[in-house]
Amino acid sequence: MALHLRHLEEQISDLSERVGRLETGNGSASKIVEIRTFAPEPYQLSSPISVTVEEDGAGSFIASFFDANISTTGENEQEAFENLKSLILDVFDSLNREAPAKLGPEPRRQLAVLRRFISAA
Repeated sequence: MALHLRHLEEQISDLSERVGRLETGNGSASKIVEIRTFAPEPYQLSSPISVTVEEDGAGSFIASFFDANISTTGENEQEAFENLKSLILDVFDSLNREAPAKLGPEPRRQLAVLRRFISAA
């Protein structure tokens, strides 16, 4: 019984430490940022796009738009963010050029998500 209790205390301590790192931003916490414009590119946003940017643990950063399943990397937060903006537009243009019947389920879903936020100006 004492061994079981000690194991539970260790688990609670570990979880408490992890939560503390998340709350203080230590470790590999994600930042949520918004894409508010694609200027100077000719696209309009109907509403800001929330994306995450986080360190990958190897010194690079990953920027992700989870709703559309689009992610990319960069050497710093800003580069990852700018690369993601560019990739979102590339995916949007590429999927928009295809006939809907040629798109599989995931690309159709991605395009539907992107169209909720983006339109060509």
